[in-house]
Amino acid sequence: MGRLLGLAVVLLCPAISSAAVIHVTPQVTDILNADFTPADPEDIVSLDPFHPVLRPRAEKYMVQIDVWMRIEDLLPGQGGFGNAAFNLSLHPRLSQNPDLPGWQPDSSCICHGWPLDTLIPKWADNGDFGPSGSDL
Repeated sequence: MGRLLGLAVVLLCPAISSAAVIHVTPQVTDILNADFTPADPEDIVSLDPFHPVLRPRAEKYMVQIDVWMRIEDLLPGQGGFGNAAFNLSLHPRLSQNPDLPGWQPDSSCICHGWPLDTLIPKWADNGDFGPSGSDL
């Protein structure tokens, strides 16, 4: 009887412990000059969101990368999910912008309650909570 119960627990655990699938897609959304003005369109050979091509120049480019996440396969009865954590490592030829370093959180608000005049932050915790200040 004990072996049968053990086998049942082992067979049922994967179904019970399944997690959501999170698809993470980084996309280049803007190419800027060091002063945050848009780069000259002639310097942008291709603005493919996954592989932009820029003309070489003496001045450095700033590249805005938005990270999109799509969540699928939540367990039945789950109303949402509680947390997503990730770390971005920079390629050796890339560096953070010294004028705007680190994680730049989305601080936008959404309407909540009735009447729809109460604004609350879209994200409860949105920041770089890791131990390193040199990553994103």
